[in-house]
Amino acid sequence: MEVTEHVRRARLIPDDLKINNFDFLRVFLAISVVWSHCFALYFGSEENEPVSMLLNGVYNTGNIAVRAFFCISGFLITASYLQSKSLYSYFSKRVLRIYPGYIVCVMICSFIVIPAFSTRVALDLTQAIRTIATSFLLHGEFPLSNAFDSHPVTAVNGSLWSIPFEFWCYIGIAALGIFKILKSRQLVLLIAVAFTMSRVFLDVYGLNPGLGIIGDIFGWPYLWTSVAPCFLSGSLVYLYKEELPRDARILIILVTSAIVFSQVSKIFAQAIFPYCLAYLIFYFSYSKIKMPDAKYGDFSYGAYLYSFPIQQMLLTVGLPFVAYVPTAILLSLFAGVLSWWVIERHFLRRPKSKVIDKAAIAPLATE
Repeated sequence: MEVTEHVRRARLIPDDLKINNFDFLRVFLAISVVWSHCFALYFGSEENEPVSMLLNGVYNTGNIAVRAFFCISGFLITASYLQSKSLYSYFSKRVLRIYPGYIVCVMICSFIVIPAFSTRVALDLTQAIRTIATSFLLHGEFPLSNAFDSHPVTAVNGSLWSIPFEFWCYIGIAALGIFKILKSRQLVLLIAVAFTMSRVFLDVYGLNPGLGIIGDIFGWPYLWTSVAPCFLSGSLVYLYKEELPRDARILIILVTSAIVFSQVSKIFAQAIFPYCLAYLIFYFSYSKIKMPDAKYGDFSYGAYLYSFPIQQMLLTVGLPFVAYVPTAILLSLFAGVLSWWVIERHFLRRPKSKVIDKAAIAPLATE
């Protein structure tokens, strides 16, 4: 009877939110993005990446890692907003976390990496000003060049697409809070379902809207139907944290469902995936098995920001794939360490708890 009562009371999210595995998980997810991009950049495709093969190409390791970042971010950012003393306090924390690392990365890619790996580069004063100005809009515009033109993927830093999506999510949570929608969990759930059903509708009818200047400002609408449910699933976990049960049977059913439906229905698999992923992420994050935390700093954001150009530069060396992968991972982690100690940590106040101030930055992977 006592065991039954214990199981009944078990919650996915415990009372003490500060004891979690988010630090370890973020680094693991950043490494997962590097791993997945190794296949894309080396071979020109991730179709032979093991997780992609398991999930019938619906998702690969990088896709999952990026969406997991959005799940974690939805949870932490919702907590941050609800516990912030003011709108200014909320946004100051968000800006100081995301902008310094991003802007420095764009500057390094634009003014060091591109000139060093190009024979032609359109870099004059006007372009330099444009690059700096657009980086403050989180749309860093790299100078036109022929850097990496001979590679299977020619982008200088294909990971940066998720950063503006992340910041728009911050703004979205603030908007939901201002209009009191966060006080109604059912409305947040309805919004998440609306995004999910929009994705289903677009896929069923083969639509891929761009929406012109609106899409240029807010991001590709089709991609929002994938990103937003992941972010909102994290928000929902926080809002329903006192009701969600912790049950290994639920975890097994959800993970199995995601794998099975990836084999029979890509559309349905994509619809349920954000919610299956969220349960898996938070089941692990609040596991009784405690993983190492960020004792020496949070290196995940920097590793994510610099991994793509590092991998592109490594391709010019001509390493075999078995050496290319571990080298890319190690150098990306080293870049993350440098980014944290040289740039990021100087802009952050010492957090009072892991939940509020150590919000995850969603790294990028190709869609």
